[in-house]
Amino acid sequence: MTTISKLGVLLLEGALEFYSMPGADYTIEADFIVIRGGRLIIGWPEEPFIGQASIILRGNHSSPWFNAGVGPTLGAKAIGELS
Repeated sequence: MTTISKLGVLLLEGALEFYSMPGADYTIEADFIVIRGGRLIIGWPEEPFIGQASIILRGNHSSPWFNAGVGPTLGAKAIGELS
């Protein structure tokens, strides 16, 4: 299993692609995932991901909001794309 450490904000400005192979097991745990000019890739239409991928978004109603300075303000447990 490949686990990315617990994050406050995962900011993707490039590509993060999960390598697909039998038995692949990935986990990302974060408060916010912000995609700015990048991509989060877990499989392709012509090559579906064949492993296990978990995205755990932490937070609750009292969690602070995230303001990237451009685009919308994100509430708890958000995946957002900024241009």
